Amino acid sequence: MQTVRNVCKDLRSVGLVESVGRTSFTGASGRSVWRDLWNLTPAGLASAATELGRPVKEMGGTARDAAKAGAPHALAVTDTIDAFRQSPPQPTNPVARRTAPVPAPVRELPARPAGLGQLRGWETEVPLPVSGTFTTPARGSLRADAVLTAPEAGVPVLFVEVDNHTEPDAVVAWKIEPYRRFFQRTTKDHRRRDVPFWQTLRDDSDRDGHPPLALVFAKDGVSPESRMNRMKKIRDLSTACW
Repeated sequence: MQTVRNVCKDLRSVGLVESVGRTSFTGASGRSVWRDLWNLTPAGLASAATELGRPVKEMGGTARDAAKAGAPHALAVTDTIDAFRQSPPQPTNPVARRTAPVPAPVRELPARPAGLGQLRGWETEVPLPVSGTFTTPARGSLRADAVLTAPEAGVPVLFVEVDNHTEPDAVVAWKIEPYRRFFQRTTKDHRRRDVPFWQTLRDDSDRDGHPPLALVFAKDGVSPESRMNRMKKIRDLSTACW
């Protein structure tokens, strides 16, 4: 963690990241564990786009306001992306300390199942304009928590909404309606034909209907029964959309 903190401080010195507060969670011992929150600046987002070889407009937002609520939702989105990717843990080179001249032995890393998609295929905070433009969405529009593009895995596009149990069932169910309105929106192509507006930024797929939307229930410490009841309530409240 100290290495990550030092890297963030270096990036802050050149204006690529900023410190936006702290958040905490309960560790295995039952005590609060505090973490610093770091956020990309617009310049940092542009730099990341350059490193990934992607247009800035495909990088999503910076989630600057996440720290106002302690960033639990932003962290849940990050954990969700990692769960989809199942990125294997990377070994590190143990460093000898003054109190322990001999480096600690390299630990055997746990295996993880095959994941879905590459990091460069993910975007976060993606606007879904029901009217207006992607840069200036009209009122009533929504931002997708994450969007995955992984044609190499048979997933042309997948929209992801992460539920952290901080909103009532009805509010989460309501979010599905802007998705439907966004998917139903049309525009004219170069032949003056009506085409889905979302395809102006996404490739079409062979599947019928709208692009898939994954609703991820991410809160820990919820019983299977409570989680299933919430799923059923949101399903029932959003029946008109599916």
